[in-house]
Amino acid sequence: MITLADQSMLGGLKKIWKECFGDEDSYIDLFFEKRFVPEDTLVYVADGIPVSMLFMLPVSAEARDKEYRGRYIYAVATLPSEQKKGFSTELLNAACAETLKRNEDFAILCPASESLADFYEKRGFSRACVCKRINLYTEGAPLCRLSPARLEECAGIRDSFFRDSSFYVRWDGEALRYQNDEVLFNGGSIFLLEDENGNNGYAVCIADDGLLVIKEMAGGPDPEKMIKSLLYEYQLSNTVLYAPEDAPFEGQKLTRGMVRFLSCDTPDMNAGTKPPYIGLVLD
Repeated sequence: MITLADQSMLGGLKKIWKECFGDEDSYIDLFFEKRFVPEDTLVYVADGIPVSMLFMLPVSAEARDKEYRGRYIYAVATLPSEQKKGFSTELLNAACAETLKRNEDFAILCPASESLADFYEKRGFSRACVCKRINLYTEGAPLCRLSPARLEECAGIRDSFFRDSSFYVRWDGEALRYQNDEVLFNGGSIFLLEDENGNNGYAVCIADDGLLVIKEMAGGPDPEKMIKSLLYEYQLSNTVLYAPEDAPFEGQKLTRGMVRFLSCDTPDMNAGTKPPYIGLVLD
């Protein structure tokens, strides 16, 4: 049976998360304390026990000055002992039906691998947003001034930079606050960067075993200057940058966002001056 969650299911949902994703209890608690909304959570219950789940986080998108409302489908998971029974497929269909019932336009998700992208494609989701995973080696240099920031402070720069995308997925303030907390929980940082001409940008990054991972970077300064400045800050030389498909660097293309339009015509994904984009996704 598929139902919306309630508070009595909290322990069962955390159990599914722990067994499927293996995260620390403190990380699981962070999500459930700050982002869990029972009426935005679908659960498959078997014999009175939650065995499969997904979360429908509110999200919006902009395409050619038109606004769309939808749901970001996150943490689709089934207890290992209950897998291969079609529960996640039923939940995905139920999530799309619930989204449509709420007069919203689309459902979007981010596959963790290309094999999962194939799985979701068979269930009605289309590959829409591509990102590049770019590996760079360069010496750092203090070419931009860095100052710590919160993601909410970067929202204006972010919206301005990605607004010309043919389909730009935008997070609200509550989502940005949680994503900020999640970055800090994982030992990461958010920086505002200003170059010598007063152009402003931002970066979301984390240092991991001698490697600087830049989860998102955008704004006015030259990208190479921002990367060099971040490497200088961390005293590192190796970086992995996750960037839009049109970023001026060579890199491995990955399926980042898959969308299923429900109550509207599919926007022209080639209409903008920039390709479709979703970023700051929860890993």
